[in-house]
Amino acid sequence: MLRHILIATLLCGLLPGCMFYQSYPANWAKPDSASSGCDALTGRYAAQGEGADRDLPAGASLSGLLRQPTLSNADQIDLLYVDSRLRITGYLEGARQWETSFSRADGTLACGSGGATLRSDFGMTEGQGNPLVGVMSSSLRIQRAVDGALVATQSEHAAGLVFMFLPVVAGESRLYRFAAIQ
Repeated sequence: MLRHILIATLLCGLLPGCMFYQSYPANWAKPDSASSGCDALTGRYAAQGEGADRDLPAGASLSGLLRQPTLSNADQIDLLYVDSRLRITGYLEGARQWETSFSRADGTLACGSGGATLRSDFGMTEGQGNPLVGVMSSSLRIQRAVDGALVATQSEHAAGLVFMFLPVVAGESRLYRFAAIQ
């Protein structure tokens, strides 16, 4: 058994990889450790946020992070956690525009001490404009900061073969902040 672990460790060291993980910005309010779980996320937030990396396009949208292109046209977002379901509603100038939800029962929501994971995707990638063939996973984790803002961490990871020949591992994690609205 030890021999298998050693061989696997050596082989992983030979894989080319690309990893990018953002550090939590010093000028952002720290995560609120006193509020935990999905209940703490209930509130109203700006629909447009800011990325931790100044090189990112300005105005990251929460609907874009949710990967739901139909969830546009909102200037504020309400989150409400009730009955093991996180309901997200978008408003434009006070009028309700759309609603979606994530549920613990269907596996699209996981609550924990540091907030919630809204989705966790895992699947195969086949190329089609992307030379990688392998597995990919992604998740969107949200938590509250001490100033009431919503902080989202978008993570994506992939492992597979580039051009069906070269093994590769890649990962990326980006941070976004959405101001609380009173």
